[in-house]
Amino acid sequence: MTDRELEEMLAKALDHAAPDDLEGVLSRCGERRGNVIMLEQNNQTVSTRKPAKKFRWWMGLAAACLAVALVAGGAAGGMWYQSNRAVASVISLDVNPSIELKVNQNERVLSCRGVNKDGAVIMAEMGNGRDLEGSKLDVAVNAIVGALVRHGYLDDISSAILISVEDSNSDRAARLQAQLTATVDGVLQTAASQAGVLSQTMGVDAGLDSQAQQYGVSTGKAALVNQALALNPSLSFEGLAALSVEELHDLIRIGAPAMPIGREAARIAAETYAGTLAVDSVIADVDPELDDPRPNYEVELQYGAREYDYRVDAFTGEVYSGQKDIVSAAQSPAPQTTPAPQSTPAPQATPAPQATPAPQATPKPQTTPAPQATPKPQATPAVTDIGLDAAKSAALKHAGLSASQVNWVKAERDYDDGRLEYELEFIYNSTEYDYTILASNGSVIKYETEPVRSSGGSQSNPAPQTTSRPQTQDPSSGTADIGADRAKAAALAHAGLSASQVSRMKCERDYEHGRIEYEIEFTSGGWEYEYTIDGSTGAILDHERDRDD
Repeated sequence: MTDRELEEMLAKALDHAAPDDLEGVLSRCGERRGNVIMLEQNNQTVSTRKPAKKFRWWMGLAAACLAVALVAGGAAGGMWYQSNRAVASVISLDVNPSIELKVNQNERVLSCRGVNKDGAVIMAEMGNGRDLEGSKLDVAVNAIVGALVRHGYLDDISSAILISVEDSNSDRAARLQAQLTATVDGVLQTAASQAGVLSQTMGVDAGLDSQAQQYGVSTGKAALVNQALALNPSLSFEGLAALSVEELHDLIRIGAPAMPIGREAARIAAETYAGTLAVDSVIADVDPELDDPRPNYEVELQYGAREYDYRVDAFTGEVYSGQKDIVSAAQSPAPQTTPAPQSTPAPQATPAPQATPAPQATPKPQTTPAPQATPKPQATPAVTDIGLDAAKSAALKHAGLSASQVNWVKAERDYDDGRLEYELEFIYNSTEYDYTILASNGSVIKYETEPVRSSGGSQSNPAPQTTSRPQTQDPSSGTADIGADRAKAAALAHAGLSASQVSRMKCERDYEHGRIEYEIEFTSGGWEYEYTIDGSTGAILDHERDRDD
């Protein structure tokens, strides 16, 4: 809004609050007339009103009355202006582009801006946000999400958009959260997008605002970063802020064990492995899968007419799945296919029935021992092998158990999907644990737990052996346990609240499904929150929010 438009708006407010009623003011002040004196000036008669002394006091009174009216009208106009220009709520929309809207109490957009570079590109289509000023909030959000869809930010099923509402009024924040979630979901359904919708509410926090400004992110994304930091304080705010919303969300779900390498580093790792880093025509698509049993980035490379899929470890950058050196592999088949036409002369030998031995030339496929070059992957066992003992230790650490507490059923070294693995099984307290451990770095690829079947004979024996130990009722001895304080911090961070904002906090430590869990409950702003936290990692296993009756 320009200064001129602002002046016109204020003038209208004053007109309504203090109408031009000078004659009426004068009439109410009573009749006070002066003498009329005729003056001769340059042969002309000029009529001049000379106020009497008594007239001067009511003129002052009229001025005072008018001043009071103007002050009252100005105050009313000022109140109107303040209520319509004051920021009531700050709305953040984050994918990788981050966009921030400030709205008044009537849900009208006061300002809109792209917080980061990608957000600025989106807002450039809308006059850098000026086109949305004055519009209803849901209309503006509809337009922004539509632009995000058109630019391809919400194409993948794993992609997600985060809606954050920052407001000092918790009831209004909750209402806007529900309203905007429905609006965004409607846009995504219309666009046939399968992206997820995340939402959160926050109280006004000057520290969070300062943090967001320092790192060039929205307050909503800053709150999400702080959730990850609550789980693992060794991570850096700056590194986490560079991740997308879907990466942050998945990282929090698995307990934020380490800093992911990021999409760009995953692409470079895959292309280096594939030998396409210097090829400009390669199209790469990177999809984070941080909540897989082995957190990874799925990289799809399109080279020529083919697509190649790769899996890159999300924390180490190791490429553990996919075809190596696809450029040379794509070039070498060409000469191998040319001999096939040369074998076609064999049919020229068909005039002689004896040429039928030509089919015996089909053993030439046996020359395809070239595919026997595939054993080269067997050379990959030359990659780092942590050994069986280290693999067992990795499985036990993940399960939160010690070697003295379990009975081993199976421990085998295997080679599967182009990688060396260890298949491990052990029993603890009538529960069987199955683990697949990557031999190169000891990471857990897959794990399952199930009750031991009573018909298992020898398998049921280990349970009594463990029950004779006092630790069996508390398997957390030797287990990584984050403790009640960190579990509470994880729940509060996910809810976007501080300890001072909640009441009736309850925290219970339990052992379920072969792991330590913390059951946490608290209330805030008329809402009741319930959380289940993984006791060894701090990951949020389950959460609910209901109206506090």
